[in-house]
Amino acid sequence: MNFFNVDSQIEITAFDMVFINQVFHAAKNSSTWNPEISLTEYLKIVPVFLLSDNSMQKFDYVIRKSEDPDRNPSTEYLGFYKRLTDITESIPYIPAIFICPERIWKSINKPFNKNKINYQELLTKVIIHEFAHAKMDTGRNDKFPDYSEEFYRYVEEPLANWFVLKYLYHYGNGHFFNVAKEFINSQPDEYKKGVDLFENSIPDNCWKNWLELKKTEINKKDKVDYMNGIKSKAFKDFTESFKKLCSVPK
Repeated sequence: MNFFNVDSQIEITAFDMVFINQVFHAAKNSSTWNPEISLTEYLKIVPVFLLSDNSMQKFDYVIRKSEDPDRNPSTEYLGFYKRLTDITESIPYIPAIFICPERIWKSINKPFNKNKINYQELLTKVIIHEFAHAKMDTGRNDKFPDYSEEFYRYVEEPLANWFVLKYLYHYGNGHFFNVAKEFINSQPDEYKKGVDLFENSIPDNCWKNWLELKKTEINKKDKVDYMNGIKSKAFKDFTESFKKLCSVPK
């Protein structure tokens, strides 16, 4: 994994790296691990840039620009995946992850998080989440979804948190898994639904079907039906709506 500190006052330490790598390697070496959901290949090719809070504000979109003092922030407030399409015209895009250690530190010190998830754990959670976005990227500039659209957020954000819980479950299903799950349950709704996907054991190939679906022009009716399904009081199980959308490539 390649970290580059742009202007953060908090460095990634050797101890941080040991912990992060330990999580990835422990999951990979689990006897029940499915290599199809592995993020390992992306760790070597997608750089991670560390930004200060001030620099992060330049990238803050409407969906992640503010914090709710009574709940945990969206993961994209702490870090985000982006294609750097404006750097060079010779390369179609350069995938990159940006993380703000200061915001992560601030989040763990919220009153309801104290003595729960720690800095290294939340840092690792954010890293897994953002590398999951990299894995689900089509690699095509003409098919890069507009994540300001609610539909995309309600599919990809829970999936990215599903990746987090899959990794932490195979890491040992212990303290880290439990505090990360608790953290996710206090995130905005589209992130929180990642717990539903995990607990209802969606097939491991759902992410791949979603990736294929993103390469197409998604039917407007499918989007409307999906959003109505997950928000309807009569539709109790978000997972069923999700599985219907991502059951097979469209």
